[in-house]
Formats: sequence, structure tokens, C-alpha cells
Amino acid sequence: MSRLACFMIVILTGAAGCAGSKREVSRFPMLTPKRVISSGEEARFAIGYDAAHDRLAIGKTCQLADGGGWEPGVVIIDFHTGRLTARLPVPPKRREQVRRPTGVIFSPSGDRLAVLWENGIDIWDANKNSVLYSITREGVMCKDAVFSHDGKYLFSSAGWPEWTVRRLDMKTREEVAVFRIGEDGLPGSPDYLRLSPDGVTLAISGHRGVVLLDLRGPGVAGRIEAQTLSPNACTFSSDGTRLATGSGTGVELWNVRSRARLAAMPTDGFEANAIAFSPNDRFLAVGGMYAWGMPGVVEVFGLDDNKALATFTCHTNSLATVTFLPRSQEFFTTGFGGDVKVWHLGQWLGSGQKVNSR
Repeated sequence: MSRLACFMIVILTGAAGCAGSKREVSRFPMLTPKRVISSGEEARFAIGYDAAHDRLAIGKTCQLADGGGWEPGVVIIDFHTGRLTARLPVPPKRREQVRRPTGVIFSPSGDRLAVLWENGIDIWDANKNSVLYSITREGVMCKDAVFSHDGKYLFSSAGWPEWTVRRLDMKTREEVAVFRIGEDGLPGSPDYLRLSPDGVTLAISGHRGVVLLDLRGPGVAGRIEAQTLSPNACTFSSDGTRLATGSGTGVELWNVRSRARLAAMPTDGFEANAIAFSPNDRFLAVGGMYAWGMPGVVEVFGLDDNKALATFTCHTNSLATVTFLPRSQEFFTTGFGGDVKVWHLGQWLGSGQKVNSR
């Protein structure tokens, strides 16, 4: 199992309009979460969780201290108390060039924080709240990133016009391309990256499928061709044997070794943009929305029979992430308004009651 036994899927693209409507969304109740953490500001896309220190990093557009305007920035929040512990200022060279971070990722130890921008990456000392160094990518958006489990490398995806996955050596600060579109066969851009629990396989999700990259080679270990719509997200199970992909029609489960499809689980009409396995791999939380700007919806599936246990509205202003906490039945969701809501599987499993109306 990975040291960071939580799996986060961050929405980096807008959800396409689906057949649902506001009337359809409203038939699912807005449940009361176990706990709410509010950042007090608009969170938008970038949210990272540090399991080692139980804290959140939220990338957002922040108001200047003098009230004279807004600038992109990152805030650190204690997950347990909800207290704001730090504000990370934007490096001067990025301040006038970017709107907000596109991603924030803690290293497994929590000592380093990678802040992704539209034109590069900043590596922070997460304990001293200071920038260690910056990587500039003029005209190339950094879309997603993931640390190796030992924290020595950061793998990041670069969009148009480069279409590569790069590996950054955290010590030498050297970057090399380990995967390139066209040469290595993934149709479309490398949108989402997920590392297997054993640290050997990097899943690269694109417009038409997923490439499994063997990092010992490196080389392509296999490909998963999406049988429905293009995958918006992917994540490994805790034991590394399965991969879940989400699309506009629902979720598909795959055997990692054989690349065979194990199951297809349609959602209740919403686009699955966020997926997380529970630590014991018995449940799958799927988040999304019916259309951009509409309320965020979560559906919880039991993986014994791949059936939905609950469907509920969780955020009024769209959903950004779904993340299970390590060694827990708790998971949290984040909306684009900055609120973090904590849920417990016992809200449904204890009574056996299904809160969805299907």
C-alpha cells in the first residue's frame, strides 16, 4: 500500500452538459456532513491533502491584504481544527502571469509541496513555507502531477504543444521526458496521473484511454481503451489490482494486470469526474455534476456487488474532489466555493438506508 493511502482526483476540466437538470439534481437530498471546514475563499481547482500532517493545501484566487485586489495563492489549513495555518505568497515572476494554481501536491512525507501553474512548477518547503526552486515552462500548461512514494521524483503532465510526461529529480532539479504522445501511443493529451501503490506503474489518462507506464523500464506496460466516453479521471485500488476510470456515463473497473474490464457502473446521469477507493477497497466514492456550475453530487458504490448504496447532493457550487482518509471509513469532498465536507460511510451502512430515490 502507498505511504499516502488516499486517492485524490482533481477536476482540471469543465464537465460537459448532461441530460440532467436542476430539477433532477434536487431529488437527491443535501445531507448533513459529519464536519465542515471552510477556507473562507473561493477554492476553485487546486486542493491537496497531506496525510502525514493532517492538513490541506488549497490553491485559489486570494484577496490582497490591503483589500486592493486579488491574486493567485495557496493557503494551508489544519484538517482537524479547520484553522488557517499559513498563506503562501505567489512568487513575483508568476504574480502577473497566472490566475490561480492548477494543482497542489504534497510529497508523501509532507515536507515538500509542488504548486502547479499554467507556466511551470514551484517547489516549496512545506514546513518553512518558503520556495526552494521553480521550474518554468513558457507556453506549456502543467496539468497534473504525482510524487514517487519515496519523494525523490515528481512526475508531471505537460499539455499543448508538448504533450509529455516529465520526471523531475527533486535533488538535482533536472527534468527528463519519460513519456511522449505519438511516440508512446496514447491518443490525446496526458490529463491525469496516478501512481500504483507499489510505485512501479504510472497510469496516464488521456482522451481515449489510459496508458500504464512501467517506471522500471521505462516502457509501456499496457493500455486500457475506454469502452464508453473518454476517461475524466482514474485511480488505483489500495491493493493495486484494479483501476477505476470515470467518464460521462459512469465508472469502469479494470484488472490492472490483464487490462480486462471487470465491471461498468453507470452513475445517475452525472459525469464522473472524481473517484476514490476506500482504504479496504470495499467501497468506491464517485463525484461529479450534471453540468458545469450545477450542484455537486456523490454516489457511493459497494464493490461486493457494484451497486449504488447512496446518492446525494454535497455542494451547491459544483464538486472538485473526493478523497478517502487513510485507514478510515471517512472521506471528504470539496466544492468550488472553498468548503470541505467530511462524510462517514456509517451514515448509510449502519442503518442500511439508501438515501437515493431510485
